[in-house]
Amino acid sequence: MKVNKQLSTLQRLLSQRSKDEVVLHTWQFELARRIAQVLEEQDMTQTEMAARTGLTHAQISALLHSDANPTLATLAKIAGHLDIQILSFTNTDAV
Repeated sequence: MKVNKQLSTLQRLLSQRSKDEVVLHTWQFELARRIAQVLEEQDMTQTEMAARTGLTHAQISALLHSDANPTLATLAKIAGHLDIQILSFTNTDAV
């Protein structure tokens, strides 16, 4: 019974979010997932990534916790210094 009430509350909260908020949070989550993947693939710590990209450890941490809203310049810096693709544009109609 308690689980059903919690699920109902979660569904109600999600339904109150605008589509652009859902898209933004989806992108933030996917960016965090991609940064974590790069760290693992390159056997790199957050501190090492910060040093290689010129970002601060706090900026890398925020990206990993979906707490960031990075500029395209920041994303380009990460991609360029680590020689990776960080963005891929997709159709978000399904979100």
